[in-house]
Amino acid sequence: MIDDFGDIALNRLATRYRNELNDARPPFGNLYLLELNKPLDVFIKEDLSEFFESAIANKTKINVSDIDEILEQEIPPRALY
Repeated sequence: MIDDFGDIALNRLATRYRNELNDARPPFGNLYLLELNKPLDVFIKEDLSEFFESAIANKTKINVSDIDEILEQEIPPRALY
């Protein structure tokens, strides 16, 4: 699977996570949320990086809805999505 967060370093980290944990699920991140947030804010990049690094270090499979929650943090209240 290829993940496209719009950031090379973050894409590589997601690929590293997938390789180390043998996770072949569909691409991470709600496509609509990714489009709303492109380009990703530096804080979202940091949060996603920490999220993937923690999963790699702990060797735990991620919950995809957690990625969506990180992406949602920059959407203004009452925004339609």
